Amino acid sequence: MTNEDMKKMAIKASVFAVLAIGLMVHRSATKHIMITDAAEAHIDRGNADDSYSLLIDRNVPAGKENTLIIPLSKSVSSDDIVLEDRYIDNELLIYIDSREEGFYLDNPVRTDLDILEKAVCIKENDTGSVCLDFTLDGLYVNESSLTDSSTIEVRFSRPKDKYDHIAVVDPACGGSDTGYFSEELSEKDINLDVALALREETAKKPESGIRIYYTRLGDTDVSPEQRQKLFEGQRSGPLRGADLQHGS
Repeated sequence: MTNEDMKKMAIKASVFAVLAIGLMVHRSATKHIMITDAAEAHIDRGNADDSYSLLIDRNVPAGKENTLIIPLSKSVSSDDIVLEDRYIDNELLIYIDSREEGFYLDNPVRTDLDILEKAVCIKENDTGSVCLDFTLDGLYVNESSLTDSSTIEVRFSRPKDKYDHIAVVDPACGGSDTGYFSEELSEKDINLDVALALREETAKKPESGIRIYYTRLGDTDVSPEQRQKLFEGQRSGPLRGADLQHGS
């Protein structure tokens, strides 16, 4: 083998090593499941035929106390899971494309937490896709991971224990409530545009130590009770409210 051939082989080996390391890093990164805000989402809980209460096992393994452990069928990967934090209603939604119909009829979630008020499985279709809807007793920060034992682990903490500062932004009006309007502009659209621009700007600094909650992120109806509940949920922490209504 000539020196030129050896150089080519060394280059190919180096490229392969870089690609392999990159793939391992990517696969490792996907172990963490991102939870997105869903302040604009509408959830259809179905009817008695396509939704049911989840089984809950209060016996948790040692070291997994204060954790919500959700089993997954063996075929599920991180690409098949979407988590949404619907904090306006104190709900955590987990969409799973399990491709195994009726999986959660026989496989319970495991937790010793007492913050769950309701846990429901909603069938999305007849091929195993479901939405797991967890209703909590208050406002929590959720951190999740996908484990090697085919489970999702979710831990909860109070916002005041996680962030240095907390803000609530209320883009007033929305949905059927247009607010003040003209032929070209409406108050609800202006408020929403400002909120979305703020969200985009603050997303550039995720490590700022500031958590911003939005009463809505779409053109949806939000009741005064829902708005007030979100504001009141921060009173035990360093609340800073920002209300984008009527020019304020």
